[in-house]
Amino acid sequence: MIDADGHHTDTYTDVLGRTTETLYDDGSFTQTLYGVSGNPVPGYEVTIPAGGSEKVEIAQRKAGDPMVVTIYVSDASGNLTDVYQPAVPDPNNGGALTRPHTSYVYDQAGDEVLQVTAEEQAAFQAWLSQGDSPASFTGGTAWSYDQNGDELTRTLPDGEEESFTYNIYNQVATHTDFDGNTATYTYLPASDPNAGSLEQVIYGGAIGVSPLSAVGLGELVARTPEQYVEIAVGLAGDLPRLAALRAGLRERERRSPLCDSRRLAGSLEAAYRGMWRNGCGTVPSPSR
Repeated sequence: MIDADGHHTDTYTDVLGRTTETLYDDGSFTQTLYGVSGNPVPGYEVTIPAGGSEKVEIAQRKAGDPMVVTIYVSDASGNLTDVYQPAVPDPNNGGALTRPHTSYVYDQAGDEVLQVTAEEQAAFQAWLSQGDSPASFTGGTAWSYDQNGDELTRTLPDGEEESFTYNIYNQVATHTDFDGNTATYTYLPASDPNAGSLEQVIYGGAIGVSPLSAVGLGELVARTPEQYVEIAVGLAGDLPRLAALRAGLRERERRSPLCDSRRLAGSLEAAYRGMWRNGCGTVPSPSR
């Protein structure tokens, strides 16, 4: 295959149509091995659920680079249960090479209810060794769902939680984020030609409350128009304080939850998950 930029790629498949090897014109490659019927790939043995499968991806990012190995494990239903990333030195284990391991747990409907990252993996394995239910582990990111499979809550390892409610058409009615801000979603009525389409999103409270509180400036939050004027006049008349606020604002923000990349990435993941779920589901017409 030759792409739009003229790069040549050769792809090879097995008798089942699965990609087994991809060769690139710069000499790099990706090779994929498959384990079936619960049997691991020789040399890459990991625990596989009963009836599950293993996929081993061996890649050389560019010619001359060392090969890196990623292992994917799925259960009998095809749900991804474990990912073992390429080995890296573990500073907590004398620099020994360790594969970062992420685990995924699902309910009977196939919805993901728990994700355990490499940082939480040791506690998770200790939990499992006691015979406890994987889904009851409290150290990972957890999801809950309603009877329709719609996401109700997502709880981070530190206990922070976001939540959703839905209308009778399984459309998102409200979303409360990790900071407690609630957005209300309204949709066009049945009388409209575009019935059921999103009409508007209404954010409750002052949007600036959370950012100001996050950087330790909650005293600048105005609850009324009169308070807003009072705070503005006070700052305008106190130039040294205003200068100090400006000088330290970047550092305040850098140290605040606003720059917590893990939490921000989690929120983005949740948004993508919501889009995916909406795309996979069929929303009945409001006219019914």
